[in-house]
Amino acid sequence: MTSEKENILINKFYEETGKHAIWGDRITKQYKEWKRSQINSLKIEKIFSKLKDIEHRLSVLENHLFPSSKKTISKEVSQEHFLRILRVVYDSCEKKLGDFIPISDLTEKIKEYLPLTTDSIHEHLYELFMEYEIDLQPGKNTFGGKPLVQDGKTFVWFKFKN
Repeated sequence: MTSEKENILINKFYEETGKHAIWGDRITKQYKEWKRSQINSLKIEKIFSKLKDIEHRLSVLENHLFPSSKKTISKEVSQEHFLRILRVVYDSCEKKLGDFIPISDLTEKIKEYLPLTTDSIHEHLYELFMEYEIDLQPGKNTFGGKPLVQDGKTFVWFKFKN
């Protein structure tokens, strides 16, 4: 006598293979192998399901612990808005060499106004430099912090063009 679950599997085996699971009063070898593979597939599906749950939980935890890391995509801030903030920050910074200020100082001050990573800020600065809006100059990085490195060039100094 077979259980209801076993009957469901026997019917599924017949639908998939076109063969009978029981021959006389015995269960066939083919059915046993098919059933074993079905059980293994279910186990694997359960493992992947659990891994997906763990991945989701880690993602939620990361978002909770590091909320700004997902929100710091440079495209979230328009170039015009970035330029306005840049002007405010530049005007509030102490100038070191003429009208130049260290990029590392500038970057840290911008982070107080905008939720951007250092790399995002550097991307914006370099884009403005390529559009001739600002001036970036190489130099010796004696201030600590991260200099702006783009296209194999290292920039340490920043100022607005006159």
